[in-house]
Amino acid sequence: MPTRLHIATWLALTLVLGAASLNLAQADAGGVEGIEEVTEVTEVPAVKTPGQVASAFKVIGRIHSALVHVPIGWLTLLLLLDLATFLLKRADFERVGVYVLIGTVLSFFPAIAAGFLRMDELTGDVNVPALMTLHRNLILLMATLTAVALMLRLFKRNQLRGFWKVSYISLIFAAVLLISVAGHVGGKLVFGENFLPF
Repeated sequence: MPTRLHIATWLALTLVLGAASLNLAQADAGGVEGIEEVTEVTEVPAVKTPGQVASAFKVIGRIHSALVHVPIGWLTLLLLLDLATFLLKRADFERVGVYVLIGTVLSFFPAIAAGFLRMDELTGDVNVPALMTLHRNLILLMATLTAVALMLRLFKRNQLRGFWKVSYISLIFAAVLLISVAGHVGGKLVFGENFLPF
């Protein structure tokens, strides 16, 4: 059995549809005031085509050269902070170091993503693909070592002693060395094979 709410809803819907039908009939007859004839059509922007989306990715890829400075800075700061922590035996530095390490690992994601987007654009002499592959592999190895260092630090609850301390510092030192070599290779990709004499 229909309730009052059902009946009220049905009546309201009937009234709205009836009024709309009346307005349409009057509009066809030209009797509704306030409806103007369309004389001019404005152009609506087109939906982005795959080519336009691809060009947006190209722009993101082109900022790779700017983004790489963030992980380089974070990783260098981390190494200096960790050396100060373990040489000076400062517990407060050790607590800060884990946050710097997390920031370091997080900073890799935008730089690496932009680098992958940039790879498709680089062309040039025959050495470019080989340099690009070397650069990519060094960066991925460096990011992996840093992530392993973070897992080690979290696993040991930020209490690195003895063998674990040496392992951790070795991982961070190797990551800094790898990012330095990868940066040099990246510089050759951007500025040419003879940018630096080594």
